[in-house]
Amino acid sequence: MRDTVRRFFYTLSLNELNMMNHNQLCPDVSYNTLLYLDLISFIPDCTASKIAQQLHISKPAVTSKINDLIAQGLVKKVQSQKDKRVYYLTFNDEVAKAYEDYNQNLSRAVGAAQQEFSPEEIEIFCRVLDRIGEKYMEGIHNE
Repeated sequence: MRDTVRRFFYTLSLNELNMMNHNQLCPDVSYNTLLYLDLISFIPDCTASKIAQQLHISKPAVTSKINDLIAQGLVKKVQSQKDKRVYYLTFNDEVAKAYEDYNQNLSRAVGAAQQEFSPEEIEIFCRVLDRIGEKYMEGIHNE
């Protein structure tokens, strides 16, 4: 089971890197950059503070990387309408499109699995994957 989970994460990571590197927008994107883009994509109302909290690193380190992403034209800051001191991180249109394409590939793969497996099997798979994710994160937070 461990090998299967590792292979799954490896496949997802490699596919995402390939997708971004074959996109004219961000050739030669690093894994570190991809991590930041993934966090911006996944964290609701993403800010530099939220990324620093997720990665357990200093806010100045995150701000430095975010400024690099902005300089590369991959990310932009959008001021909060409620609190003018807060800036949310979002993608530029091209990066948003690349992530949309990536998500379509994932949706296609999930759809194929849903055709092949019963709803009960999928429910069990989802519970197992969620549990692995929870335990994995517990290990990270306890270190």
